[in-house]
Amino acid sequence: MIKPGPTGDRIIRIWNELLRPLWHAWGVRLRALLRPAAPAACMGDRAPVFGGTRCATRAYCARPSLARGESSQPMTDLTGEPGTFGALAATGDPRLIPEPRVNEQSFLRWAPLLAAVAASLCGCRTPAASEWFVAYDSAGARLAISARPAWTDQTSWHLTIVPDRVIGVADGPEEYQLDWISDAMRLPSGATAVGVAGSSEVRWYDGSGTYMRRAGRRGGGPGEFNTMADLRMWPLPGGMIAISNSPLPRANVFDTAGRFVRTIPLQAAPTGARPSLIGTFADGTLLTMTSEADAGRLPGQITRSTVRYFHYSANGSVLAEIARAETAPRYVHSRRGVTHSPYLPLTVPPVATADSLSVLVLRAGEPVLERFDTSGRLIGRITWRAARNPVTPELYRRYVAASLGTLTGDQRRLYEDYYRLELPLPEFAPSYRGILVDESRHIWLERFRNPGEADRTWDILDQEGRWLGSLNLPGRFWLHRAGNDYVLGTALDSLEVERLEVHRLSRDRPPGGRR
Repeated sequence: MIKPGPTGDRIIRIWNELLRPLWHAWGVRLRALLRPAAPAACMGDRAPVFGGTRCATRAYCARPSLARGESSQPMTDLTGEPGTFGALAATGDPRLIPEPRVNEQSFLRWAPLLAAVAASLCGCRTPAASEWFVAYDSAGARLAISARPAWTDQTSWHLTIVPDRVIGVADGPEEYQLDWISDAMRLPSGATAVGVAGSSEVRWYDGSGTYMRRAGRRGGGPGEFNTMADLRMWPLPGGMIAISNSPLPRANVFDTAGRFVRTIPLQAAPTGARPSLIGTFADGTLLTMTSEADAGRLPGQITRSTVRYFHYSANGSVLAEIARAETAPRYVHSRRGVTHSPYLPLTVPPVATADSLSVLVLRAGEPVLERFDTSGRLIGRITWRAARNPVTPELYRRYVAASLGTLTGDQRRLYEDYYRLELPLPEFAPSYRGILVDESRHIWLERFRNPGEADRTWDILDQEGRWLGSLNLPGRFWLHRAGNDYVLGTALDSLEVERLEVHRLSRDRPPGGRR
């Protein structure tokens, strides 16, 4: 944010008296120019083109003059008329996430240039990188915009390359062999709870990494787990943890000593859909989600799902619907009697998390975060100037090669046939694919990793929505949790052996750290 003082006052005065009126006028003209006309051809159930105006039937539309891969609006135009903040979607439901305003995105692009011009006009210095941040209230929501990261070489966070603690062995005692780590969480006592999918159990290790105990087994009874593939852990008041086990609509609760306490059955959503636990709040209430897919689609058609986020009580009953978002489109593909519905290439579904007090929703991998309270009211919006990668033929070729490289046999042949189709592609690759909130309520956003990129990069925002900067993690390190002074994740070595690693997180710049 612009700092108080003579320099800041001059910049603010020039902005308010000269640049802001011009900016408003430019925004109106840009919206008028960029708003597409009524659709001339609705693709309906045929091959839709991303970015067209939404039809009343909720199918994408496109002008006949658009070629494959071109679009009149960004692919993220999913919720009604572009260029409006808080616009209703085709369903008229205000909880569907709105599209960024044209002038808001333009601000992110041109703010540095305008500020430099303002600085030269007033004879003052150009603001530092940490000052490219604006936050203000509008219609009951807190808006935060960052044009540049705030960190410098002196203020950025760093990770130790060598882990402080490692749990897991290739050969040795069975309790240290970790077959498919699905999640892990550090407890207030310093112990670590680890979900081990291969044995359908949770294991507890003390602060030094020494095995303590285990709980759970394969099954559907109290304290048992049907499958660990989607096991997730969430903190509850009193140091207890809730362990969700999708697709079962319930959570098992354990205390800090690893003793089973109770099962929370999750009531069906008002639509009848089965909920999944995806977060908890400070008061012990729950954040859940459901997914409702289109039915009856035929090969060659696009199917879409709506994700709904709900606030549940600590006992598993529905309290309120919080938000909705559309998932990434899927293409119904069939080959030799085998039908499947993969996501369209270079798209990601929306993700959401609870930050103990509110809900953060990231849709379609865009650099836009929506913050809702537990009643479903939009209370904040965060945007920042993230890099955008256009989807080029070369990027798509590398994406297909990387995807096929992980497949064998009939599955590979199925996807080879799928990628030969003229699939509709987005204009830009997603910017992000994951989100988590650390112990101090900083927001961590995992960048979408394009083919050929080695590291996993996480952008970090503070509690106010200020874009701080980024941290690079090894490509074979999957982050589970971030604390005030550590990160916890699964590392895979050259022999494909899994180990749980704890790396020290420092806000100074020690030698040998990763940025």
